[in-house]
Amino acid sequence: MNISIGVLALEFTILILQNLKKSRILLVFVILSNSSFSQSFNMVADVQIVEEDSEYGESIVFKNNLYFVGYQNTVGYCLFKTDGEASPSVVYNFGEIKITNLAQNSNYLVFVKDDELWKTDGTPFGTEKVLELLFPFSNRFLFQNDQAFFITNLASGFQSINRLDLISNDTLTLKSTQNLRSVKPIGEIDEKTFYAGYFGDFGYEIFYNSVGSDSLFLLKDISPGIANGLDGNTHMAKFDNKIFFIGKSIEYGNELWVTNGTEAGTYMLKDLYSGAGSYNYIGSQMFSVNNGIVFRASNSIFGSDGTVEGTKLLASINVPIGAWRKGGERIFINTGYNSNSYVYIASAAGTYGKRMGNRINEITFFENKYIYSSLNESPKGSELFKFEEGTVSLLENINKEPNGRTGSSQNSSFPKQFREVNGNLLFLATDGFNGTELWKTKNDSTYLFFELNKDTIQTPSSEPTGFFEFNGFIYFQAFEKEGTVKCLFKTNPENYETVKVLETANPIDQIVLLNNRIYINASYERLISDIGGDSFSTVNPSNVLYAASNIKKDSVFSTYNTISKISSDLNVTHFTTLEAGNEVTKGSKYLVNAQGNYFVAAETNAYGRELYKLNLETLSIELVKDISAGGANTNIIDIKAFNSNVLFVVELDYYTRELWFSDGTELGTNRIGTYSYGYGAPISLENNAILGDFFYFSANFSNMGFELLKTDGTFENTVLVSDMANGECSSSDPGNFFFNNGDLFFEARVGCSYKLFKINENYPESIISLSEKPYNSFQYLPWDIHRIEKMDSRNVIFNASDGSEGISGYELWVSDGTKDGTKLFYDLRRGLGSSNPSGFFRFENKIFFSANANSKGFEPWVLTLPNCPDDLFINSNLKADLISNSNYSTVIESKLTENVSSEVFLYSNGSILLKPGFETENFRIFKAAISSCPN
Repeated sequence: MNISIGVLALEFTILILQNLKKSRILLVFVILSNSSFSQSFNMVADVQIVEEDSEYGESIVFKNNLYFVGYQNTVGYCLFKTDGEASPSVVYNFGEIKITNLAQNSNYLVFVKDDELWKTDGTPFGTEKVLELLFPFSNRFLFQNDQAFFITNLASGFQSINRLDLISNDTLTLKSTQNLRSVKPIGEIDEKTFYAGYFGDFGYEIFYNSVGSDSLFLLKDISPGIANGLDGNTHMAKFDNKIFFIGKSIEYGNELWVTNGTEAGTYMLKDLYSGAGSYNYIGSQMFSVNNGIVFRASNSIFGSDGTVEGTKLLASINVPIGAWRKGGERIFINTGYNSNSYVYIASAAGTYGKRMGNRINEITFFENKYIYSSLNESPKGSELFKFEEGTVSLLENINKEPNGRTGSSQNSSFPKQFREVNGNLLFLATDGFNGTELWKTKNDSTYLFFELNKDTIQTPSSEPTGFFEFNGFIYFQAFEKEGTVKCLFKTNPENYETVKVLETANPIDQIVLLNNRIYINASYERLISDIGGDSFSTVNPSNVLYAASNIKKDSVFSTYNTISKISSDLNVTHFTTLEAGNEVTKGSKYLVNAQGNYFVAAETNAYGRELYKLNLETLSIELVKDISAGGANTNIIDIKAFNSNVLFVVELDYYTRELWFSDGTELGTNRIGTYSYGYGAPISLENNAILGDFFYFSANFSNMGFELLKTDGTFENTVLVSDMANGECSSSDPGNFFFNNGDLFFEARVGCSYKLFKINENYPESIISLSEKPYNSFQYLPWDIHRIEKMDSRNVIFNASDGSEGISGYELWVSDGTKDGTKLFYDLRRGLGSSNPSGFFRFENKIFFSANANSKGFEPWVLTLPNCPDDLFINSNLKADLISNSNYSTVIESKLTENVSSEVFLYSNGSILLKPGFETENFRIFKAAISSCPN
């Protein structure tokens, strides 16, 4: 028997409905499986093309990924990474400060941000500032195991060498008996790090530090006394665990020296030019290759395998020598100028010449050939060339003039920063359309790999708001053009075709669904749609609907001096008072429906402003209680439904308010609390929630600020739930309540930062924090920064930022009511930039919202949730193998057959197909539970 449980791979579709300004549609597909995402972004059309020359910084290969620095418009400098196959992702955002001096060992990547030293393990949360540098950083890093050595400049004009433990972040300045100047790191041999520089009384020499020691030591006084033992302009190279350099002595002048890291093993290898007057140019270029080193002496090229015999002249050149470039295990030496350019290709054993264009700019060895860019190879310009089996040919003409930028005279792509990653060669180049971007070549195929600032040109926002459903369509307001009022649009939730249905002269203040019609209040315009919601007509000014400004969805509404009810055929009837002559003189916006019981704060001739109840059968208005007797007004400023009852606030003065409860009877209407605060409003029911038998709200205390309270409608049980914040920013400001699956979610501020909390209806005394970190690093938040909406029966989705500097801004988060299940769901706008999703509206398995992603401005988006099937039960005993959790298998086959006396739970994040071998009998239960779907 085959039992197909269905496809359990969960497909979440997030798409932007339409850029209402530019007629662009962006589709984004996100596959969620066990909290792992893969995404594909596809833009159907981009009407406005703007070229932006992107700014890239340093790059380095670390842990089989390319890490590089790039500046994203509207975001700032970011550290990106890519494995060479997937599109680069942001590791961390550094704002307007560019990071430099990237270096790595096997476990950590270190770098400098202005006057700060940072490290990363390659992940966002593994990226952190280690220390602030008191003085500027100088030169590059050296490493020994998980220790990094770096040089800083001191106020005295001298320098120090410092050691950083990359695990503990402890930093130590190495001790030195001599003052240090002009220090350059050389390299590592065994457990020593070596440096060249002025070492106090010894002149310019080599010194070192050993693992386990906190001090610096002179390697050898090559030129005794204060005389310099090194030429400060010379290069050095490491080969065969030895360092080769140009030493300077009184007897021999500048010559080739070598060291194995010991004083005895430091000596002159060979006297290339006899006498003390050796050329100063010796060693001005030096590189190591697989069979030794190659270096320059005057206009000659020398090679050495580390022996006296193997140190010899390779070539004498009669034309000027230019830049040296290393590619693979060969050195490419530019000589001459322009058309006379000639490249010498050298190893430690020999050299030969080759014309390879007008001077090599950068070269690498990849896929058994040399790939390089020339400075100017007419007529192609500086392009991508290859040198294979002695033959030079064009690999790719990236900038194809005249098909590049309109009016541009530049026809070079300038390839540079070649980096090999996992069998891919990545580099920077420009094609004339996109500015400098990241390109890729593999198997002689070259193409644009990543556009750093694609779609970062800010476009005007349509700013969609007020999503609602009517007749199976989703409606919302949005700007169609700048400088106008918002129009009303509707979209088909199946194909997302979006059209404009209404344009008003004044901003829309209110939208209410009235008996299969849409009622619009736009200042002095009153409109009602047809049944289809496609066209609108103006309400006659003599109609009572024209004066209505607070119509409710249940068709009971109030005008200035009338409380009315509208029928399905748009006929309006009015509520009247039971007492003659006691007409309503002033309607109220505080009209609430408490499970079919209507309450209103209205003003009548006889009683003034008080709490009234509506009788729907007799269409009458009944006084609940004359709180301020004698016709005086009771200043009711807010009413909220509490199950079938109401809570309302009476303001005595600006600083004192009372909380009242009413069940609709005079006897059941009582004051349950009085709150005073010397600096403003002490109580508000604006943020509220009902959990079980309690109504949750906030009040402002002089010693605590706004904190969470609850009431069951009695004085005795109107109590403080918890003083959640204390000290600075002592108000917790609880709000954004949302009830889901027995949990009451809400945000509150603790220590000046907001966190997500919940209260379970079975444990109402316990407040549970769902976040390790605060959701933002700011002291105050706009009121609408956090939106919480039901995602499915277990999860809520909301807008938050965890305050992790440089990782993400305000983005989509989810919570299933557990700390581990509260996490970033999707970063619509990568890096520190925020998409700020808001206005969540749930319709079937889709959540519509507004977001600002990729600098398109705020546009309408939709998140499509998985269509989770009902729990699957087979009412028979399952004779099958007991299957452990499977995260990735798509087919699970039985291996054992045995009777199962209890329920069997089968979990998977992939498709599940039960193969033959599963048998059922004797009315037992088999249950399949689908990950990320309701139980």
